Amino acid sequence: WKILRGDTARVFADPTMRVFTRTYRTPYQEHAYLQPLAWARRLNIDADRVYITGYSQGGRCTWHLATMQERLFAATVPIAGVQSFEGGPYTTYSYLENLANLPLWAIWGDKDTAAPPLVGNVEVARETAARMKQLKNTLFTPTEMAGAGHGDSFPGRDEFVKYLAANKRPAPPEAFAHAFHVPHHA
Repeated sequence: WKILRGDTARVFADPTMRVFTRTYRTPYQEHAYLQPLAWARRLNIDADRVYITGYSQGGRCTWHLATMQERLFAATVPIAGVQSFEGGPYTTYSYLENLANLPLWAIWGDKDTAAPPLVGNVEVARETAARMKQLKNTLFTPTEMAGAGHGDSFPGRDEFVKYLAANKRPAPPEAFAHAFHVPHHA
């Protein structure tokens, strides 16, 4: 835990656990990742200013938690991580509809590639950005950092803090759709 003070006190929780699946779909994994949020609520935090962010595998987990628990967060910033759900591309891209009301700033480097036949983060991130554009998601901000690889696609600190501070959890929509395929996401 870190408590940073400045114009506003901020609490950062950085949970780490060994990941047994690539999809973060098991109930115990989600519980472990969300538990620090429950602990932070004891600190009398502003529930409308809870953000989720992560780098690499943490970015992948950020996508997952934001997509499945979107009403918990004011905004999300996955960095050098892409979404991946059981069921392949169809499931992954259909779940993006869950993010219609959540500000999301996805950051990746244009050199974050993988050796063929694998697909690198940059290709998946570009496909995601295209899908979010198709969905007309105006709260999605894609940032592809020129010349950056997997290890150096970070936003500037001031820009990062400014983005988070500009977002507050929106009021729940009158109606929404929530795509899922495992019971604990219902």
